[in-house]
Amino acid sequence: MNIVIVAAGLGSRLAPLTNHIPKVLVNIGKNTGYVEMVRYWSKQTNLERGSLTVIVHSAYESLVAEYHKMYFPTIPLIVKTVDVANGSAHAILSTCDHLEGREVLFSWCDVLPVDEIKIDTIGGRYANSNVIFTNYNGSCRYGLGIDSSGRGVKPFLDPYERGGVFGLYYIHRYEPSHVESSDGQDFIEVIEQFGECREHRLEEIIDFGDMPKLMRVREKADSAREFNSVEFVGDYVLKQATNDQGKAIIEREIKWYQTLDELVDRRKAPRPSVPKTWISTDKSGFFMSRVKGVPIWKAWAGLSPIDRRYVFNQIIEQQQNIFNLGQRPVAPEQVRRDVGVEACEKLLGRYAEIKGVIDSFGPITHVNGLQLSGRSVETIINLLGERLQKFYAENPPEYGFIHGDLQMSNSMVDLDTLKVTIIDPRGYFGKTIGAGLADYDRAKLLYALDGYDLFNYSTSFHISAIEDGYLDFDFERPDRSGIEADVKDSFDPVHNLWLAVCWIGLAQYIRSDVVKCVAAHYHGLILAERLLSIS
Repeated sequence: MNIVIVAAGLGSRLAPLTNHIPKVLVNIGKNTGYVEMVRYWSKQTNLERGSLTVIVHSAYESLVAEYHKMYFPTIPLIVKTVDVANGSAHAILSTCDHLEGREVLFSWCDVLPVDEIKIDTIGGRYANSNVIFTNYNGSCRYGLGIDSSGRGVKPFLDPYERGGVFGLYYIHRYEPSHVESSDGQDFIEVIEQFGECREHRLEEIIDFGDMPKLMRVREKADSAREFNSVEFVGDYVLKQATNDQGKAIIEREIKWYQTLDELVDRRKAPRPSVPKTWISTDKSGFFMSRVKGVPIWKAWAGLSPIDRRYVFNQIIEQQQNIFNLGQRPVAPEQVRRDVGVEACEKLLGRYAEIKGVIDSFGPITHVNGLQLSGRSVETIINLLGERLQKFYAENPPEYGFIHGDLQMSNSMVDLDTLKVTIIDPRGYFGKTIGAGLADYDRAKLLYALDGYDLFNYSTSFHISAIEDGYLDFDFERPDRSGIEADVKDSFDPVHNLWLAVCWIGLAQYIRSDVVKCVAAHYHGLILAERLLSIS
């Protein structure tokens, strides 16, 4: 089957999110609409044997091609461009000559079916007719009535926008050379020229065509990551893996909780403020005691300066308690290796994966008014790793038991008692499982204070401007009033080096949101250059 995703518009109804990306690359929950769309159609037909075409504005041709390559390297993609806002009929008829005489399914870029369609059999089911897909939502400009033959259907413009035609069309034999159209026509207005049409009604679709619809879609999206599921069962939380990546993460998390219990028993130490866990026999998931409270990043703005200080110092205290459970000497070679993995090898590998997407935004010379050096990203990453390795060679550290991801989304606060509980451990540093540098945990807390959690969970973050090499965006940062002196006492210059590592590494991790990917990359890069005194 030949699939065409029609994304030729500039997405003005989703501005400012679409100021610098096409609508199809807007994040709709865990992923962009594009990723969900291609995954959906991959289940309905073999895209490696058929074809996938995307129609976009030429400004986004490279971005869409590179983004596709990052997620779907085995699925060939044809990118067609149209820059004239002259209706969807013109966009399709002027770009899809390569599909002459073939079966084609056209899908608008802001709608996604939920039902299984089995598209390879749709033509046979409707006697080789064309098919207009509809839905019960009753919020579209076009509806369907019975045509004069009494067998097929005929589209009509609904003056009250209560129709069910949402933008998904199957054409049994696509012959654009036989179709006449005029400026501004919608594809539905010329579809009868391809032959008799039938209706196929779907129970459910995902529609993110404008801002209110997008917000509703995001509200319904599962807040858990793609790789795990979280279910609340009375006084307990059940956390389970949903794919192979999740299994590896869950196994590490289980190992961390088991090690914590062993260290507490062995040292006869007070248990840090961490939930109790009960592990499944196959280690595919676990129960943990349900924590009363909310993630600290959500509560932070509502805390008084005095309460903020109390909560902040509890995080520092818990981090130190966890570290002390496994504190031990470590060989310089191991530190050098692990620092090299976290600050260099991992960043280089992640950057290689997203480089095409980053480059598709054009050469960036300034970030929020600060000038970049012009050195390659690989050079900056290598220098960052070398600076950290040099620091630890001159200041030999110890290892301890670490959380590994101590952000304000991985720590909870009870709003009645202000008790802090640490959750969701990462549990490794470099190639060392269950142990690492205290500086790494401290840097992750600094990362939260630099705005990571607010940035990560924002539904409105956007790039303000990209013009003549100048990239501008705003970061919301947590209020530091009440903790100014504690921040000064708790963080050293080396933590800022690790902060740059965190932001540069985040870009690939958050690639499901293209705009955040680019912003995280350049925020980390400009921070690294300033810390390394590169100009």
